[in-house]
Amino acid sequence: MKQSKLYNNCLEEMYGLRRFGIKLGLETIGKILETLGNPHKSFKCIHVAGTNGKGSIASALASILHASGYKTGLYTSPHLVRFNERICINNEPVSDEDVINSYEKVKKVQEKADRGLTFFEYTTAMAFYEFGRQKVDWAVKLIGPSLKPVWGDGLTQPI
Repeated sequence: MKQSKLYNNCLEEMYGLRRFGIKLGLETIGKILETLGNPHKSFKCIHVAGTNGKGSIASALASILHASGYKTGLYTSPHLVRFNERICINNEPVSDEDVINSYEKVKKVQEKADRGLTFFEYTTAMAFYEFGRQKVDWAVKLIGPSLKPVWGDGLTQPI
């Protein structure tokens, strides 16, 4: 199958996942990440929380880290034009091939979950997998105000 067709199939399946109804707790994403080899434990992470301006602050922090010589991952939401913008390495969106690869890795291990993943959980696992695979030193990720207690501790060591 052509890469563009695979890429579009990945996006179609992900966009079909549950988008709302936050599922509190780290058990599900924890099992997924453990099965992926705990990629989130291989880098330092800055969590950017708040209501407004998170994307701008996160992008600025990632740029500062990259300019300081660190290999840097950035995980944001939503994207403006293409899904790949959500997962960046050194200020560049990951390739379509990287999206396909990380999507397929998460798809293979999601059976370990006690329930179906939400879109947010799926894309978070993809981002962490990709950051680990590409051996980033730092990751910067957004968390919403209601997610701080869940995503702000336990998965990565936030700064």
